[in-house]
Formats: sequence, C-alpha cells, structure tokens
Amino acid sequence: MQQASEGQEHETLAIALENVRFRWPGSPRDTLDIPHFSMSRGERVFVSGPSGCGKSTLLGLIAGILSPTSGQILVQGTDLDELGSAGRDRFRGEHIGFIFQQFNLVPYLSVVENVLIPCHFSPFRRKRAEKQGANLDEVAAMLLQRLDLEKTLWSKPVRTLSIGQQQRVACARALIGLPELIIADEPTSALDADRRVAFLHLLLEECTSQGTALLFVSHDELLAEAFPRMVRMQDINRASVEEG
Repeated sequence: MQQASEGQEHETLAIALENVRFRWPGSPRDTLDIPHFSMSRGERVFVSGPSGCGKSTLLGLIAGILSPTSGQILVQGTDLDELGSAGRDRFRGEHIGFIFQQFNLVPYLSVVENVLIPCHFSPFRRKRAEKQGANLDEVAAMLLQRLDLEKTLWSKPVRTLSIGQQQRVACARALIGLPELIIADEPTSALDADRRVAFLHLLLEECTSQGTALLFVSHDELLAEAFPRMVRMQDINRASVEEG
C-alpha cells in the first residue's frame, strides 16, 4: 500500500529529487547534496542563491543534461536515470521548455522561425502545438501577441530585436507545444527593473493559462514576491551549508 501511495504522490509532482548528490569530475567535494526537493504539477517556484551555489547544476540535473552521482530524479513521474542519454534528450524536447540567461536564439532566423524550433525537433511538441491553432504559424503568432511583441517584428531576424524583445521570443519558444515544465535560468538579468517585472508577469500569466509548472532561478530575490513559493539553495543543498 505504501508503494502505491508513493507512486500516486509522484504522479502529482512535476519534479521530485531524493537523496541527490552531484560532484564534478576531479572535484574533492560535492557541488550538490539535496536530501529532498519537489514541486507540484502546475506550481510556480522561485529558486534563489548567490553565484556558485549550484543553481545551474540543479537545473542541468532536472533537465537530464547532467546525471547525478547518486540519488533519484523524477520529472513528470519519469525516472530520468532509466531513460539513457538519448531518452533523456527526447524527454527534454517533449516535456520541458527552457528560457536561458543568454536566450540561445538563432540570430539569422526570424522571430516566428525561432519560436517554432521546438516543433521541428520534437514531433510530440509539434502535435500538441497543432491542436492550439489552425497551423503552427498561427500558434506562434498567438503566443507572440499575448507576450506583447509587435506584429511588425515577427518576420524580422531575431538579431535586430532589443534584449527585452528577444526575451519574449525566448519565452514563446519555451511555451509552444504545451510543455509541462518551464525552466527559466536567470532570464531577466539583462533587463532594467521595470522591464524585468513586466516580463515576469507575462511569463507567469502564460504558465498559469497553460497549466505549466515554472521553475524560475535567479539571484534577485525582489522577483520572488510574484511567486507563491520561494526556495533558497542554502536551505535544500547540504553541500553549500557544509562549505559555509
């Protein structure tokens, strides 16, 4: 009965880490030692911590880019360690949207072409996106409009846009195809305070409307006021406590 109960609990979680340790090759100590961390499906969580505390390493593990030294990581109820490298790549493309600090847009492609990139790499995301509108271009346009990006910019190369505009393109790309989880890694660091807050509200509105879980990582704790839950890395990572 207990195993069934645990299984049911994991089905309600977007992320579940149990006794996860990670140590970089050649390092004398762990970068991460997290006894437990979880967030529910559809939940919006703000994770804070100074540079070097393991935030990006944590995101790499949750995304399946890195593998833990020990412990278990479940995303949407799936044990990433059981998938293998190719399986993790496929799972990431199908179920996780990313907003990177440097956005990682393709500079010579248009705004709409950048938004549609996940649909070209994942048939699963493409099928879900196609259910959102008459065609993929229409779905991209819908997201860009909701994220308040002017229509006159949609056909332009993304390199011609401002930082704030590129950020909204990156957000639309992450959201297309209804991924269950969005991971945002310091996505507002290049913006001034007003644009930072405006973008954050747009992102939260879209995640709420799509029922998407959002794991938002930043060192700027002023942004945490917009989130129902805040987690400090030093509170979940025993490795940082030991070093401190």
